[in-house]
Amino acid sequence: MRHTAQQGYDKENCGLDSNRIILLVGTQSDLRSNFNILLHLAQIGEAPVQEIQALKMADKIGAIGYVECSGVTKMNLKVC
Repeated sequence: MRHTAQQGYDKENCGLDSNRIILLVGTQSDLRSNFNILLHLAQIGEAPVQEIQALKMADKIGAIGYVECSGVTKMNLKVC
């Protein structure tokens, strides 16, 4: 079964108060252009989450925004 942000998020049941700030983070964004990953997803009838879909989900769950990152390419990661 596929687990989605909406399935995993229920503000009323997870004990979050209205003062909490939520930021939706998309990880492994480099895989969106990986041929082998795209082929595998296509074989199981799936596709990578596109940025516009994630932005809509962030809005739906009341997040302040959406950011993508990749440990492989270091996109949007601060190296300390």
